[in-house]
Amino acid sequence: MQGRETTQGDKLGMWMGRNGVGDPAWRVAFGEWMKWGMVLDRDMMTEEQQRIAWGRLRLGIFGVGLWVGLALVALVGLKWGEPVTLTGWEVMAGVMGVVVMQGILDWVGGLVLMPEPRPGLGTWLGGWFRGVLIQTGVMAGMGVLAWGSFRFSGGFCGGVAVGSVILVWIRPMLLRLMSGGRMGWETVGGRRMQVVEVEDRGFTGGVMWGWGRVKELIPRHWLKTVSEEELGVELERRRWQLEQRLPRRVWWLLLGWNLIGVELGSRLLGFRDMPEWNALVAYGCWMTVWCFVGLLVLPSASRGSVHAADRAVTQLDRDPRPWIRRFAALTGEDGSSGATVQAVFYPIPSTALRLGRLQEGGGGRDGWLLGSLARNNLYYSWATLTPLGRVVHCNVGRPVLWVFPPDA
Repeated sequence: MQGRETTQGDKLGMWMGRNGVGDPAWRVAFGEWMKWGMVLDRDMMTEEQQRIAWGRLRLGIFGVGLWVGLALVALVGLKWGEPVTLTGWEVMAGVMGVVVMQGILDWVGGLVLMPEPRPGLGTWLGGWFRGVLIQTGVMAGMGVLAWGSFRFSGGFCGGVAVGSVILVWIRPMLLRLMSGGRMGWETVGGRRMQVVEVEDRGFTGGVMWGWGRVKELIPRHWLKTVSEEELGVELERRRWQLEQRLPRRVWWLLLGWNLIGVELGSRLLGFRDMPEWNALVAYGCWMTVWCFVGLLVLPSASRGSVHAADRAVTQLDRDPRPWIRRFAALTGEDGSSGATVQAVFYPIPSTALRLGRLQEGGGGRDGWLLGSLARNNLYYSWATLTPLGRVVHCNVGRPVLWVFPPDA
């Protein structure tokens, strides 16, 4: 590798060489693929963080493209191909195939492209197996709800509605299970909140709501690594989100978004006219496509709330700029200086964009305050039987983030 900078792709290539996988030409090509087109903001992240972030973005694009492509192929076959009636065993075999293929993507994201500090192999495997068992079990339950909804009503809207309510209620429990049970109530900044012990530095906590219950969560390592002033800024941002009732608004908007997708798919594809197992597979494939549409449009609808929360802190005579600069280094994600990449893939604006919007002043450009739709839909999409919430670049290979993706 002499004569040029060692990239994260080179490191993967060297690992593959030591383990007898691949050939030198492929390893060099992979390194160039990882390095090509890197336009991530460079001011707040180390070179290593930038390489990994760009590699994860490429991995997420590949994974999302893989599942959306397979979903479209399956939909064409089910709707317009040779008539075939699927059995329950065939559907379960297909689900196991999805679990195995997603596991390969998780391996790359969790072991090769994991930001520092990386867990050891045994630690990661233990957390990953636990996460896969939990998520697979929950989604199997959502599948039963969908099957029952179709069996008794001829549609899937009821299953999505009930599943979304269940996901609200079990989210704290799932986070506790995914994190190994290391979370508890503490008083931070004069407020009671849950402090979560997690090794993944991408976990930011946030605010979640569920029928009268509001919980604030922060990672425990912030209490040691973040200054009191910076932590105070973030807590004030979250207080503002609660005052605006954004967590509740997010849940209702996402429920509506997913119900629109179900109804649209039913009208376009005619689920009612299919055998029940065919309809269940077609429904999952269609909602994977619908979730992909959400990945494209919901980030733009989410960013205004981030800017508005930043500005709300300034009105309390606090300076959020040090925290905004620190946030990127803590999470290993800082958007992109490419306008198209930023608009499509990053619901959290880059450090440069957030600082620039603060400097501009005024709130007229923030648009509607809709809350963190894009990142929360990654979790609530479980109710629609799509794997995309697990394969996107911020989540792939990181089980705790499947339940609570990074958020601002």
